Amino acid sequence: MTAHLIVRATVADAGDRQRFDRWYGETHMPEAVASFHPARSWRSWSTLDPAIHYAFYEFAEKRQLEAMMVTDEFKVMVADFTKEWGGKVSRERDVVEARVRHPELLDNVKKGDQLTLDYTEAVALSVTRAP
Repeated sequence: MTAHLIVRATVADAGDRQRFDRWYGETHMPEAVASFHPARSWRSWSTLDPAIHYAFYEFAEKRQLEAMMVTDEFKVMVADFTKEWGGKVSRERDVVEARVRHPELLDNVKKGDQLTLDYTEAVALSVTRAP
């Protein structure tokens, strides 16, 4: 199953956000993609808190992601981030493994059906058929 490295950065000073956005988009993420070869990557700012920036790196398997995170290249990327933003931007990393995909559930959803997301262990989607 696919695995994702999720990096959550908090850019507390609104005056730093535009420069951070440009640096991450033009420098940091392209370097990460070139170094680690994720299957996909994308990033976004939170719509609930304008200080929060998320970056997502998708890998084919969790073990591929875990192996990447112990490389010297990864350590260099972490050090580059710290050098550029240390003290101004805090960050957290998390690894999330996709366990089950059920695209067929969404294909069968009809108007009036209730969708339920369950976040207890892994995200699960269930459909309750409308009467």
